[in-house]
Amino acid sequence: MIGDKNMQNNNVQHIDFNTSKPFCKELSRLDISISNYAFDSKVIWCRIAFNDNETWNQAQHSHSFFELHLCLSGSASFRTKDNNILRITNGEFVIFPPKRSHQLIEVTEDFSKLVFGFTLDLKESEEYTSLKSSFDNIPQKVFNASPELIEIPSVILKTIKQHPKCYKLLVSESLSATIIYLGNCINPNNETAGIKYIDKDTRLDSLILYMQDNLSRSLTTEDLASQANLSSKQLNRLMLQTYGITVSEYFKKERIKKARYLLT
Repeated sequence: MIGDKNMQNNNVQHIDFNTSKPFCKELSRLDISISNYAFDSKVIWCRIAFNDNETWNQAQHSHSFFELHLCLSGSASFRTKDNNILRITNGEFVIFPPKRSHQLIEVTEDFSKLVFGFTLDLKESEEYTSLKSSFDNIPQKVFNASPELIEIPSVILKTIKQHPKCYKLLVSESLSATIIYLGNCINPNNETAGIKYIDKDTRLDSLILYMQDNLSRSLTTEDLASQANLSSKQLNRLMLQTYGITVSEYFKKERIKKARYLLT
C-alpha cells in the first residue's frame, strides 16, 4: 500500500524540508570521491526524497554498493529476499550491503528519507578494525539513528544554501562523517566515534573556503599557514590528520580539478 493518511508527520529534523526541495535536486547531481587515512569511498548518490515528488522503485533489487535509507518523516517498509519485513519510522534506518536484495513495499503519504549510496574501501589500520566489523556483517534489522546521524540531512541542506559555489567539497565532509556515524549505530560498542577525522580542527573550514576562492593564485604552504594563523608544520599535521594529504597537495588537487572543469 503506497500512502496512509492516518500516519502523523513527526519530523525529526530542525529544518523545513518543504522549502528546501529545490536544494535537494543538487544532491542528486553529486559526484564525490572521499579519501582519508581511514577509508576511500565513492558517493553513488545522496538525496533527500519526498513521497509527493518521487517515483519509488518497488521492484526486488540489489546494488553493488551500500545503500542507506534514513527515515526523516512518516514510515516505510522493505521486504528482504528471505521475506523479512523491515519497517522504518522517524529517526530509524536500514542499510543494505552490496548484493543484498530488498524491495520497497509500503510508504506513508508523509514519508521522506535520506537515501545514500556509497562504496567503501577500508584501509589497513589496526586503529579502525571496529569500523570494518560494522560494515562486514550488517544484520538485517532496523537501527536507531544517533543524534549526529539525524542532523546530517539538515547540515547538508544548509551547506548547499550557504555555500552554493563549493558545497560539494563541504558536503563530502558530512558524508564522510555519515559513514562513521553509521558504523557506530550498527555496532554501538565500536570505538570509531573518536577517530581524528571527525574531530578535525575547525580552523580548516575557513581555510578550505579561502582556497576555493583563490584557486587562480599560486599560494604557497606559508601563505596558507599564515591565513590559518598556524605554522606550516601545524597546518600540514592537521591536513594529514583530516584529509590524508599535505595542504600544498590539497591545493594543487583543487586547482587541477577547477582547470579540468574550465576546459570542459
